[in-house]
Amino acid sequence: MSCTQLNNGLWRITRDSGQVLGYVEHIENGALPRFQAKRLASTGRSFVAAGEFWSFDDAVDCLRFS
Repeated sequence: MSCTQLNNGLWRITRDSGQVLGYVEHIENGALPRFQAKRLASTGRSFVAAGEFWSFDDAVDCLRFS
C-alpha cells in the first residue's frame, strides 16, 4: 500500500497494484487534528466520506479494510 501526499492536507491511498482506494484529507478542527477518509462515488464525479478519525493511520485503515 502507498500513501502519496498531493498537497499539504491531502493524500492518495493506493494498493501496490496501483488501484486507488481513496483519499485522506486533513481537516482543521480547532486545536485537534481530524482526518477524513473519502472514496470516489460510483458515478466517478464526487467523493463519499467513509469516516472521520483522530489519526491518519486510522483513516488509512478505514480505506484499506473496507
